[in-house]
Amino acid sequence: MTIKNYYDILKVEPNSDLETIKKAFRKEIAIYHPENNKTEEAKSKFDDIIEAFDVLSKTEKRKAFDEILNNQKKNIPVVLEKKQEEQYKEWQKRG
Repeated sequence: MTIKNYYDILKVEPNSDLETIKKAFRKEIAIYHPENNKTEEAKSKFDDIIEAFDVLSKTEKRKAFDEILNNQKKNIPVVLEKKQEEQYKEWQKRG
């Protein structure tokens, strides 16, 4: 399973505070909003930005995501526990 890096999507550092994440979200969403951007990639990026903000703006979701991301960075194979995999899939549905 490929894990999207929500920090990269919003172009913020993992230690960014909520205000920084909100600013980055507003900037990116304006660029890729379907009314402003008619490129083929815009819809996909728009959905990814919404998904990233949904996860990073909520403390519990962000904590769970950070755990997944830290395991990936430590070269621990990204084999998600059933609960983590369900969470990740749920985040993608909401986007």
